[in-house]
Amino acid sequence: LAATIGTGNIVGVATALVAGGPGALVWMELAALAGLSTKLSECLLAVKFRSRNRRGQMSGGPMYVMRDGLGLGRLGAAMGAAYALFAVCSSFGIGGMAQANSIAGAVEASLGVPVYITALATAGLALAVILGGVQSVARASAAIVPLMAALYLGAALAALWSCRTNLPAGISLIFRCALSPRAAAGGVLSTVRRDLGESWRFIRRERPVFLSVMLVLALLNLVLSAALVVGIPVAVVQTLGMSDSRLGVTQGAMGLGGLFGGVLAALLGPRLRLRRGGAVLLAASLTAAGMGAALLPGVPPSLGWWGVTAMSFAIMVLSTLLVVVLSAAVQGQTPPELLGKVMAFIMAVSNCAAPLGQAVYGALFEACPAWAVLLGAAGAAALAAAWSRGVFRDLDGI
Repeated sequence: LAATIGTGNIVGVATALVAGGPGALVWMELAALAGLSTKLSECLLAVKFRSRNRRGQMSGGPMYVMRDGLGLGRLGAAMGAAYALFAVCSSFGIGGMAQANSIAGAVEASLGVPVYITALATAGLALAVILGGVQSVARASAAIVPLMAALYLGAALAALWSCRTNLPAGISLIFRCALSPRAAAGGVLSTVRRDLGESWRFIRRERPVFLSVMLVLALLNLVLSAALVVGIPVAVVQTLGMSDSRLGVTQGAMGLGGLFGGVLAALLGPRLRLRRGGAVLLAASLTAAGMGAALLPGVPPSLGWWGVTAMSFAIMVLSTLLVVVLSAAVQGQTPPELLGKVMAFIMAVSNCAAPLGQAVYGALFEACPAWAVLLGAAGAAALAAAWSRGVFRDLDGI
């Protein structure tokens, strides 16, 4: 409710008005028509494929649609489990942190209540509702939603009534400004152009080594990430002749590898040495070579599948560690006011290599055996690792 009503309808509308002017309201209404359609489809599928759990309660959502509605068997079940896992992880950020921060900030600014007191009260209320199960959530929603709707509509009508003399001119201004490019784009294009310019000037003048960091990340996306995205289905299904469910397990291992790499980076913390970044990339290249070796002629398909799955997990662990090391170094050497812009610039530029790599690997996997393509990717990654050692030394020396 806080994400929909607060972040979406209040904060989102205010942000769009500031960025795009009054005419942005018209484009938000038009965009809402498409949103209504997707919301209807989402709710319809969730209701259609819901089921009763062991406690007799109704359970549903996108994960059940993937498992029961797509007709993919175990692959659909794996997709649903992955969605549920990532939804839980994302709920801490987009589902709770932004809303709790807005509540604490507003209460502190208006009533002078310390942030930690509001945080404890909010956490306690949420915990009390969640521990009560689905029925408790339903009862709380039944009590809160009518009051929330009345307050929301009442406040909106009160604001309109207080400004009633300006309503005709305001409505006219909304439709006049709706046809301006600034309103349609919501100020996004100009903001992006300005942020990219600031980031580029800072990197070029203050931190030219960041250009090499972008190149390292681009090579990682071009050589290894693209090879995995394109090569895993080819290796598991076409080369090894495994089922879609086995492919789902391998892709699930990749996802778990990324998650494990993030957790490992958090646990290692300061012990992650920047100078060892080249060694991490070299280890990832050797892991890709092991994946290629698992596909060599003569290797039993079952053993080859286990090898490909294990190597996929290991590559994602190492790749995540490498990205975390580079990101931490960039964050530590960038002024706070430019941090978000510079990080977005580096990631956006480096990610442009992924589509190019996927196109190249798509052609290579059609023309050459999978083991040869993966061994070639491992060799290219090893060369990138040898070159990147100087980049990591320069970055560590700042």
